[in-house]
Amino acid sequence: MKKMKPDKAQMQQMSRFAVFQRESVDVEKRTVEVAFSSEESVRRWFGDEVLSHAQGAVDLSRLNDGGAVLFNHDWDDQIGIIERAWIDADKRGRALVRFGNGTKATEKFQDVQDGILRHISVGYRVEDMVLDNPDTDDEGYRYIVTRWMPYEISFVTVPADPTVGVGRSVEPFIENPVNPTPEKGNRNMDKNQTPTTVETSAAAIPAAAATDTNNTAERGMQNERARVSELLAIGRSYAAHGGIEAAEKVIKEGGSEAQLRAAIMANMQTKPTVTAGEIGMTDKEQREFSLLRAMSAAATGKWDKAGLEREVSEELEKRHGRAAAGFFVPTDLIARAYSKGNAANGGNVIENDFREDLFIELLRNRLAVAQLGATVLDGLVGDITIPKHLTGNTVQWVDENGSATESNATFGQMSLKPKTVTANTELSRKFILQSSLSAEQFARSELLKAMMLGIDLAAINGKGTGNEPTGILNTAGIGAVEIGANGGAPEWKHIVALESAIAAANADIGDLAYITNARVRGLLKTKLKADGVSGYIWQDGATPLNGYRCAVSNQIPSNLTKGTAANKCSPLIFGNWSDLMIAHWGVLDVIVDPYTKSTTGAVRITTLQDVDIAVRHVESFAAIKDIAAA
Repeated sequence: MKKMKPDKAQMQQMSRFAVFQRESVDVEKRTVEVAFSSEESVRRWFGDEVLSHAQGAVDLSRLNDGGAVLFNHDWDDQIGIIERAWIDADKRGRALVRFGNGTKATEKFQDVQDGILRHISVGYRVEDMVLDNPDTDDEGYRYIVTRWMPYEISFVTVPADPTVGVGRSVEPFIENPVNPTPEKGNRNMDKNQTPTTVETSAAAIPAAAATDTNNTAERGMQNERARVSELLAIGRSYAAHGGIEAAEKVIKEGGSEAQLRAAIMANMQTKPTVTAGEIGMTDKEQREFSLLRAMSAAATGKWDKAGLEREVSEELEKRHGRAAAGFFVPTDLIARAYSKGNAANGGNVIENDFREDLFIELLRNRLAVAQLGATVLDGLVGDITIPKHLTGNTVQWVDENGSATESNATFGQMSLKPKTVTANTELSRKFILQSSLSAEQFARSELLKAMMLGIDLAAINGKGTGNEPTGILNTAGIGAVEIGANGGAPEWKHIVALESAIAAANADIGDLAYITNARVRGLLKTKLKADGVSGYIWQDGATPLNGYRCAVSNQIPSNLTKGTAANKCSPLIFGNWSDLMIAHWGVLDVIVDPYTKSTTGAVRITTLQDVDIAVRHVESFAAIKDIAAA
């Protein structure tokens, strides 16, 4: 008869707990330093387990990549992130964790400060382990885990074994442990052997225990088959975005459905697929490409001095399968000449190194919504779909012999399709004949500025009619806070109500911030939180409004109407800005019109760019639309 030993498949996810010191809490920074692991021996169902903290034994990559801080190991209950994790000289795993600003995170952080929540637990995966004492007597086996990877840290309420100092907060997958001591005739296991199974006599293990273990193993295999099947099904649904490969990787690593969906989402945010480098341009050609030279050629119809620019446009026409209305320019080349610099010279200074991601970085830096954390998807080709979690599994209570009705989480899709945004600027005929670097920079800056303003406006207040995207203010289903029938001045309670609307929908996570216009900011700077109480609604510092960031942009409208307050109202929006999606397809179409303004010597430049905007989860945003701040 076989006696179960720690099969690697059954050892994938484990956890240990420890107690941290309240002195390590930094209230201002909302951080806590914890020691989450040590080389203390822990009793497992298969024997004693020791986690090696030798150099190279602990893979901290998951923790140091913004690892999750959870409550009671619940993947859906994240309360913070891991700022940094390391192995100390005393061979202890330590981490600096930071709590979020959401309601649940704040509640738990207060419990930590009050000494109510004192235990932490690390979730980890065993990758390699060896038997340390094959010649043991009846005290049982001792295993050294020589390679392991912690993947989350939890604050827990009830550790399973608080008497051992560092122990377990949950059991591993094997529910019914058997006697860990093998029969003496079967102790000769190689020290370097990874634990699997060993032979023993039937007398060593009671029949019931063996049966329970077999049943548990069978249930484990059934659950694993179901998990693999579900992950592969999801992967196939998003095959165009590398879903199948992502599913195979998550299965191999013992990951969850949530991790797979996160991986698919990351695939949708890859680098552009059409870049100047991919159309065969050398570094020298990239540096020599001139937007002004192309404009001059388009205005006169003489391309003999702009052969490179015409060749680039024609190649992009082939790749995109359509003719340019004017001429095509890769957006990465538009951005090539920029870094932070002199705004008077077009905003920036020349940078010779080619960077295909510069345009998107400029997009993120100049768009108010992108600065708040909006998700920018770049380099897209064709329509794309984004997964949306619609409903979760249903929890049911049944009697002893009852059976639960099957329920599954349901998912929808959000489609993003190219919508063309146009922007106009005017340059003099003499200006476009210039060849200086500063003139080239200025021309590129003007094109970028006009486009950015248009995208910002659509993201906030797009009407969703015709070919215009739907902005946040016009998205059905977002939270709403009203001041009055005819609008009015906001009070402190209205500011807080926006936050509460998001929290009530369990959406108070991620990149939380407010946005409004300069008029509302001015009003809030002069309005007290309460009559007769010191302290204005708008505070100084990086988080001036209710403890959150607040962007100010004059793209936020100030001409909304509420009752008798016609064209006098402004909005204030609060939300998780990472749920605002801005999809960006890869080229600019530049049309040069030398005729409309010919009597003034000006040339009109029109740019066309394919963009789409959508809110991924309406629960992530709430708005006041009737602030009378005129």
